[in-house]
Order: sequence, then structure tokens, then C-alpha cells
Amino acid sequence: MVDRIKQIMEMCDSTPAQFATELGINRSNLTHVFSGRNQPSLDLTRKILETFPEIKAEWLIMGTGPMTKSDELKMIKEQINESAPNQPRDFLNKKEESDKSVEKVDNKIESPENSQVTVRTKEDNNTEQGSTKEKLERTSCPPLFKDHKKEVEKMILIYSDRTFETYYPQEK
Repeated sequence: MVDRIKQIMEMCDSTPAQFATELGINRSNLTHVFSGRNQPSLDLTRKILETFPEIKAEWLIMGTGPMTKSDELKMIKEQINESAPNQPRDFLNKKEESDKSVEKVDNKIESPENSQVTVRTKEDNNTEQGSTKEKLERTSCPPLFKDHKKEVEKMILIYSDRTFETYYPQEK
């Protein structure tokens, strides 16, 4: 599976770091998979299939069949052409049948005004997220300390292994 992931990466002409960023995963996760330290996880596989919907899951996971869905369609068309290359096709009768089926479907389709289906696009989600961010930015937080004149000089974190770290605030 690692070889197939590398093949996808080569198809995209990207480095491992670019590929990891495109998938939305940590670079180290991909590096560990390529080095053999870790096996590809379900999360990695899912993100590859979501990011590249043309990649066939069966090919990615099992290594069988064509790499992309378009390759599969080409193979099916070739098999059809090989199995019946010289058989005449009756296109006129097919057209009449398809016209009848289109009429039946047209009668069943509701008008958009009566339909209760709401189509949401990615842009709608982005605008909702944007407005949520704006609301969060506008809300004011209550002060953490009652006395606003006090400033933090340093913070000391003490760990269970008896080590500590000291942090100093950045000057404004």
C-alpha cells in the first residue's frame, strides 16, 4: 500500500510534505509510513480517498484493479467493444424507449417550489463558519483576574518527573 501511496504522490507531482499538507495530516505521519515504522492507518486511507475521489479504494487498499475510476470505465468499454465489435445496434428503437422513460420521469419530478430538499454547498458552510468566527471574535471574555493592574512576570510548569520549565511573557 505504501508503494501505491507513493504512486499517487508522484501522480500529483508533490513532495511528501506537500502531499501531507494536501491531505491535512502531519508530515511525520506520512514519513513514518514511508520509512516502515507505521502501517498506513484507516484515517490516512480515508483522507486519501476523500482528497482524491477518482482513486479506487480497492486499488489503494488491495492493489487490484485499475488505479482510477476513469481507467475502469475504459476497461469496461474495451471489453464491450471486444465482445461485440461487429454486432449492429438498433439505435432507433433505443431512442423511442428512452423518450418514453424520460416522459415517465418528467411526470414524477416535483417542481422546486414544492420540494422540501435543501441543497447545501461548500460555500454555504464556509459563510456559516465565517459568521461563527465573527461572533466569537466579537464576544468579550470576562477578565481572568479582578485586579487589572497586575501583570504576569513568569510561569513555572512543574512536571511529574520532577522537571520544570519557566516561561516569560512576550513584551508588548
